[in-house]
Amino acid sequence: LDRLGKMARGHGNGWGSDKTAMHQGYPTINLNLALLAPLVRPHLSVLDGFIAMEGAGPVNGEPVPWGIAVAGTDSLAVDILTARLMGFGLNEVGYLHYCATLGLGCADLARVEVVGNIAQEAVARAFKPHPRHEEQRRWQRAGALEFLRRTLPTAPTPAPEVSAS
Repeated sequence: LDRLGKMARGHGNGWGSDKTAMHQGYPTINLNLALLAPLVRPHLSVLDGFIAMEGAGPVNGEPVPWGIAVAGTDSLAVDILTARLMGFGLNEVGYLHYCATLGLGCADLARVEVVGNIAQEAVARAFKPHPRHEEQRRWQRAGALEFLRRTLPTAPTPAPEVSAS
């Protein structure tokens, strides 16, 4: 997780994002990523974990030779799978929680076909969180889900395929 309490991920790394406006603290960045989710739907999300980072990332973290890549057509499923492989739960990362609750992708990894040449158990590890991870987990705000439900358009989500190798 980086210093804003989110993973460097396939969701929200889109072109043209106003980083100053989006990065106004933990509650705001997580809400903004959830607001962007139905508008910026990549055809393919690819996360490069060959050299990952833990601790005080993205600048002062410790490199971890992990040796994996995760890719798929559902960026939420890709992000949730990657978070799980890193040892973080769905409810520990705000935008993942919001997107999953709102149905903005497949959050049920039992419904996701994972293909690859290495078992998930072989690459899963507990990454060290950011030193301020307790503060970062204060992303929840009363009324946030109601705000998102009023604001976001609804659309059906196709079943994804995620590849981990």
